[in-house]
Amino acid sequence: MEDLYAILGTTRSASTDDIKSAYRKLARKLHPDVNKAPDAQQQFARVQQAYEILSDDTKRARYDRTGRIDADPFTANRNPGGHPGGGFHGVDTDDIGEMFNTFFRDRGQQTRRPPTPPRNLDIRAPLTLDLETIASGGVVKARTPSGNVVEVTVPPAVATGATLRVKGQGNSDSATGRKGDLLLEIRAKQHPTITRGRPNAPDPAGLDLTTRADISIATATLGGRIPVERLGESLSLTIPKATPSGRSLRLRGKGLTNAAGKSGDLYIELRIVPPDPDTLDEDQRDMLRSIPDPTDRNQTQNAEPDSGTTT
Repeated sequence: MEDLYAILGTTRSASTDDIKSAYRKLARKLHPDVNKAPDAQQQFARVQQAYEILSDDTKRARYDRTGRIDADPFTANRNPGGHPGGGFHGVDTDDIGEMFNTFFRDRGQQTRRPPTPPRNLDIRAPLTLDLETIASGGVVKARTPSGNVVEVTVPPAVATGATLRVKGQGNSDSATGRKGDLLLEIRAKQHPTITRGRPNAPDPAGLDLTTRADISIATATLGGRIPVERLGESLSLTIPKATPSGRSLRLRGKGLTNAAGKSGDLYIELRIVPPDPDTLDEDQRDMLRSIPDPTDRNQTQNAEPDSGTTT
């Protein structure tokens, strides 16, 4: 006769809990509702018979003493359908019912599709600003991709490429009621005379500004003062004597000012514009001819770069 302990995969020293655990594991594997092998019912009946005897202290002691099984409960206690073990004779039906409920619930969890990740409800849109608005900041109106108009606060000196978030103005999730945000990417309109950054070094996120100014030969030679326009503000710039064309002068603190109060500088690139020769009379022409050619002499320029004053 086959060893009942071997059927359950245990030894004679196994505790009651060990026997119960071994039975649960085999029952899950061999139950006819799960295992479709031709001999699944027979194997399940053997496992149930072994558990019925070894889980009962009295029956286990008699089996350990004699090595015999006094009766075959699976012959005497078939259910009406003739399914071996169908009556679970000698087995705690509440316990085995809980076991299979747990088994099928776990199995369903393993095969269930993973939850769909939440949809990104944020939407993106460009926000194009002129340099005057970037300089001052403030509340501006923006249009969403759906055509809605919203108001957004723009900080002064906001960087081109920065993203401003407007809470609750994105898409909505009908299932949860959650709303996304509107993300506005800052873009800058090209200004006709002013660029952001230093000369030959554009910086769309910086505080410095660069502009250009034309000066006459007389001003470049003798020095003087010229007006400079900065975003609707009129400034005055002092031109040192003997200023060559292409020199840059700087007005400190006249660039952009950010929300923290930090200011950049305004750089002015100078260009000498000669007079129209057709507008000169002969005396003026002779006067120009009489001016010494600076390329024929070695002289030190009197003006210092990046030196400007305002009034």
